[in-house]
Amino acid sequence: MRFSHGPRVSPSAFAAVTASPHFHEPFERDAEAYRAVTAPPAASGGRRVPDLSCLHAARGKHPQRMFAAALGREAFHTLLNDASAPLPTRCRIRQASQEGALAFQFAVPSTPDRTLSDRAYLAQWRHCYGLDQPELIPGTRCTGTCTTHGPSAAVDEARWPDGSHLLSCGCSPWRLKRHNVVGRTGLKPIYEESGYVWDERDVHCHVDSGKRVDARCSNSTASHRDDGVDITVGCPACDSYVCDAAVTSADHVTDHLERGKNSKHAAACDAVGLRFVAAAFTTLGGWGRTVRKQLHTLYAKKKKEEKKAGGSGWDTIRWKQDLLERTCIAMAIANFRLLDAHTRAS
Repeated sequence: MRFSHGPRVSPSAFAAVTASPHFHEPFERDAEAYRAVTAPPAASGGRRVPDLSCLHAARGKHPQRMFAAALGREAFHTLLNDASAPLPTRCRIRQASQEGALAFQFAVPSTPDRTLSDRAYLAQWRHCYGLDQPELIPGTRCTGTCTTHGPSAAVDEARWPDGSHLLSCGCSPWRLKRHNVVGRTGLKPIYEESGYVWDERDVHCHVDSGKRVDARCSNSTASHRDDGVDITVGCPACDSYVCDAAVTSADHVTDHLERGKNSKHAAACDAVGLRFVAAAFTTLGGWGRTVRKQLHTLYAKKKKEEKKAGGSGWDTIRWKQDLLERTCIAMAIANFRLLDAHTRAS
């Protein structure tokens, strides 16, 4: 923020991570107000800078709200471009800006599926903010079948308490249960409200090897091809995802997961007449591009119908927020079970 019309940042200070819009960029209807409370960049390639001296003369819709949002965006992009900040921190902040991430934090526990225990809440909160899990004391290990971090393995005791291994290890039965419950909580309602039947029984797609997708979704009035849905969850704290690309794009982790799933299942699904859908989420609660597109499509349809019926659109907004919060809470509960399943060293 600045208090005069003098430039505060270098012309290209934000060029690296703002090539595409992320993190609540201003909607078109707010563009006039956003311009009114910010000063133009000093040169091409910079970002508009919040200017307090502009606020009193601002016009448009909710200039104070837009000014606060502009301050948040400036701080966000400034931190992402700060090369002196630790790379894992910058990666985590960017991945936490993905839609759906951290939605558990302020959810009102009004129903059982919107309620977290204190331990589960704190475990997810620590994970999202890069803090160690206090239960993972020296000597704790992964499940007995894990060869790299199991009871007989030597682990990096300094890194172990962050929980990233437990949240991503395929040896734990809770990992499969996690992505099943996240799919049923977040994606199944979207399909069912769109007129599809969600079937988890008839899901084989690799006729020769027996490999499965997670659900088969059919709606003969919408398409002659069923959807073969495969759900995957990635942990942004894993070493393989801590890189410059994860600072640049909030979808870095889920894009990688979607590519992997497409290479594994897409051709086999197509061969048996299914349209493959890679449903990727992160352990922070973020939704990948494919599932976000489905969410946004149904959201736009529901909001249009509500307004046509004389409503304001708020019921649809509440529906979407509730779905994001319940999905993130389901993720948090499943993450806690993975973390709580640790063992002792031999």
